[in-house]
Amino acid sequence: MSDEQGKTLGIGRIENGSIEGGYCILKFQVEVPTGPQFYDLTVANFPTMPYRADELDTELSFSDYGGSLTPIQG
Repeated sequence: MSDEQGKTLGIGRIENGSIEGGYCILKFQVEVPTGPQFYDLTVANFPTMPYRADELDTELSFSDYGGSLTPIQG
């Protein structure tokens, strides 16, 4: 996770995966300081995804379809 200026605020590790409902579930958690209104999330080599601070209060889900990481609205 980084702020709008690209400064790294936190790094997380992906936990061992599990299969649920036919999907591979990979969980991770990143602790970041409060304050910035916008954050950028980068997972592995996928493109960076922007988020508002209030969007990060809930669990995020993604789909890796065709080599692109896509947020799933839940």
